[in-house]
Amino acid sequence: MQETIKTYRIAHKDNQHGMWYNADGSYNGFIHTLTEGRCADMPMGHDDKYRKDGKRWYSGAKDKSQMNFWFSVMDAYELETAGYYLYEYEINEYWKDDIQVYFTQEGVISQTRIPIDTMFDISSIKYTGVLNNKTEVTEYYIKGFFEKYRPLSNFDTTKFIMDGITFKSAEHALQYYKTDCSEWKEKILNTPTPAKAKEYGHQCPMKDEWEDTKVKIVQEILYNKFSQNAHLRAFLLNTGFKYLEETNNWGDDFWGVYNGAGKNMMGKALMIVRTRLLAERLVMRRMGVANV
Repeated sequence: MQETIKTYRIAHKDNQHGMWYNADGSYNGFIHTLTEGRCADMPMGHDDKYRKDGKRWYSGAKDKSQMNFWFSVMDAYELETAGYYLYEYEINEYWKDDIQVYFTQEGVISQTRIPIDTMFDISSIKYTGVLNNKTEVTEYYIKGFFEKYRPLSNFDTTKFIMDGITFKSAEHALQYYKTDCSEWKEKILNTPTPAKAKEYGHQCPMKDEWEDTKVKIVQEILYNKFSQNAHLRAFLLNTGFKYLEETNNWGDDFWGVYNGAGKNMMGKALMIVRTRLLAERLVMRRMGVANV
């Protein structure tokens, strides 16, 4: 038996699922839904180190510094609001490397939930007066595309095809069409997460006509996303005639609204696509096509 040490891990409050894998080992991938998803590209369960010596190993952090390497403050806050809590474990079966602690469930002596601000400075996002990744819904509007309204976000990971190319998300498509550089296009297309696609989009050379064409291109991206996926089309149409606003706390006042100001071009694009889909449905129904 090894010396007892402490490690820290974020896991779901009800079932102890992780962000990549469920407690039973099946794939989860919740990390890919986060706004930033700092460690979404890590190999995690695909890596042989998690099956060392024929055992199943779980990942933890040895301290605050290591936890902040794995997750951004925004990641931690979004996880907390989704029911993924920060826990402190006492363990006596483990091994370590430079970036984390690996432990078995059998080696857990105790598990205690601890406040998220033990490891993360959430005051920087929680008390600034901007949206804290919550959707505000009234009879007249939907502001913020989080929680159950995530399908309206470009970070929703429903696949669709445009110009013969399969995109993992609308964010992938937006960043892909931003550049003419084939190398950057390939990187954006192949990266697994919307957050990473957005990061690459900020690094790639922008094509000359992007500023003049981006709004129209985004409308087409959204049309393809929602028209090709029946559940998304129904979701968007079920918003009725509510005003859609991409309220955000990451400073985007062109595609969204930040601190009460912004052009909300993403929200407007969604409403244009909604009107287009509604018109198509009405035409099809007049032609006698059911279930449209």
